[in-house]
Amino acid sequence: MHRQCASCIAALALVLGVAAPASPQPRDLPAEGKLLVASEGLLDPNFGRTVVLLIEYGESGALGVVLNRPTEGTLADLLPDSEWASHARDPIHLGGPVAINQALMLYSTSEKVPDQRQVLGDVHTGWNLELLERLIVEPGPQEKVRVYVGYAGWAPGQLEAEIERGGWYVLPATEATIFSDKNDELWRELIQRTKTRIAFAGSSRTAPKEASGTSP
Repeated sequence: MHRQCASCIAALALVLGVAAPASPQPRDLPAEGKLLVASEGLLDPNFGRTVVLLIEYGESGALGVVLNRPTEGTLADLLPDSEWASHARDPIHLGGPVAINQALMLYSTSEKVPDQRQVLGDVHTGWNLELLERLIVEPGPQEKVRVYVGYAGWAPGQLEAEIERGGWYVLPATEATIFSDKNDELWRELIQRTKTRIAFAGSSRTAPKEASGTSP
């Protein structure tokens, strides 16, 4: 549509007292540090009612960990020869159906650690036993750590297709969300937040022009 035509439509809508066609709402796109919230229609048993944190995203595909699938296993089960592991309070979490014999950490610290991948702010991922021990035994006031086995992976274009079909909602992440201990409640809370955003976007596109309070 030409710019002049668009201006004419907007002017006509103003005269008639109706809302002009709104510009499309920007849609959240997947990226490192974003959340994938499973839609209510996603019935895959691996991902139903899950919240996934994307920790890698690019041309080669995407990788993330499920945030709200705690297991009955403990860090002491995973590291039976490490006495300090018994001090861990959080259970091991199931990060996804891929490579469930591999473990990784999500942790928040301002400490600079080599060969660790930044996800969001002070949140990083990787595997470092020395750091894990310190964060378990002597964590700083704002430091957090959680251990996952397995991860979720998507081939190039696969995640985008699932989002397009309505399988996932994309939301920004926060450190509080990443280390939330709500588990089941976390998914419901984020689904409700998504519905509110969708409803708000829809109402802003269709809201009628307010009456001026004067008679013609």
